[in-house]
Amino acid sequence: MSGRVANRQDAKAAKTASVFLGVRGVLAVTRWWVGAAAALFVALVGPWPVRDGAFEDAGYYRASIKAIRGAPVPSGPARPLRGGVGAAAIPLAEAATGGWPRQHLFATRAAGTGGESLQVRALALADGARTLYLVTADLLLITPAVAQATLDALAKGGVPADRVWVYFGASHTHSGPGGLGSGLIEQVMLGRYRRDFADLAGTRMAAAIQQARRGLVPVEIGSASIPVPEPLGNRLVAGAATDPHLDILAVRESGGRPLAVALAYAAHPTTLGGEDRGFSGDYPGALARRLEERTGARTLFFAGAVGSTTVVREDLRGPGGPERLGALLADAAAAALPRIAYRPEARLAALRVPVALPAPQVRLTGWLALSPVLPWLLLPREAALHVAAVNDVALVGVPGEFSGEEALWLRATWRARGVRTMPTSLNGEYIGYILPDARYGTGDYEARWGAMYGPRLGGYFRALIGEALARVAPPLTQ
Repeated sequence: MSGRVANRQDAKAAKTASVFLGVRGVLAVTRWWVGAAAALFVALVGPWPVRDGAFEDAGYYRASIKAIRGAPVPSGPARPLRGGVGAAAIPLAEAATGGWPRQHLFATRAAGTGGESLQVRALALADGARTLYLVTADLLLITPAVAQATLDALAKGGVPADRVWVYFGASHTHSGPGGLGSGLIEQVMLGRYRRDFADLAGTRMAAAIQQARRGLVPVEIGSASIPVPEPLGNRLVAGAATDPHLDILAVRESGGRPLAVALAYAAHPTTLGGEDRGFSGDYPGALARRLEERTGARTLFFAGAVGSTTVVREDLRGPGGPERLGALLADAAAAALPRIAYRPEARLAALRVPVALPAPQVRLTGWLALSPVLPWLLLPREAALHVAAVNDVALVGVPGEFSGEEALWLRATWRARGVRTMPTSLNGEYIGYILPDARYGTGDYEARWGAMYGPRLGGYFRALIGEALARVAPPLTQ
């Protein structure tokens, strides 16, 4: 009897032990899976500590410097100059507005209705050996898709246009059409990609370039840079510096009739705000219309050092704001034109080099960032730096929104060497904001989500721009 009881007790104990071991095993496996899932989440998503350190020892820096130093810089002696202009309307009937990411991410943004006509404008400058094309549009960005569509349309039309000699820009209006880019950043900013519309925009840009090429006449060229600081403020750090310069590259026919004015200015074209869903060129469109009416010169507007720069004067914002700011800048440019010294000849030079980018670091908070793994798969790994020079003026095109503080450094550094720099943002590619290194730790979205390539991108681009200008500037200053 006692033996049977003992056996039952042993069986019960064994069963209890088996259950315990089973539960323990399940818990162990669960902990392993939870740990593995957590590790995978951190590896792919984050958070990771922000990595900081000198870029000068990095492989991407050495590769980019080598590429810039090895790239050809076609140039030659000053020659008599010919110029031509062109324009084309951007078709908007089937377009949706783009430029305010919160509407793309969290709501269905209605198609733009009403508003004004948006334009592409082009200027061709030919010295008999080569032709430089400056082309800009009333768009938020010139995406790689639009740039390539432009080059394809030019090739189809029989225009020999090397990418080095096609200098792209955009007004950066936030009330223009969307759907222009296939990349992650571009779709966040511009909405769902529509290849047909991107191809159509490129075709219109090519049409403006072709018109400019067909209309070449003998011209004279000059430049100026005038301060217009009143509308501007630094939206990243209150009271910090902005780039107040209104840059002017002016072209007139040999008889004195104005032909073209290319302008760059740093104010963000967001004066209408995100609730106005009609199409608008914002203040750059108003500026171009007013200056063309006053002078007869085709007016091209390039977004300047718009990074961190906003319009702070309340009378220049909201309904009527674009017209008032456009008139202010047009009047300043018109007053400067008679004082410009023109030359009938020009020395042209150009350099465009794809440069490697550091690993992405999209900052979450403080000095924690997203994992670089997914951004590295989704974001560009390289982007081009573009410099186009006419006599002593060097247009410096960067693939993002260039900080006004960085632009001030650029101007001061190269003014001492006899070169007038004209920085422009959005050169046909987009990698976010290019800010001073010291601004990376600030709390604004520009220095968090917008500065996607880590805390040393500003210093890195300083070094790259310096190398590029060193290649292009010597022929200009001889």
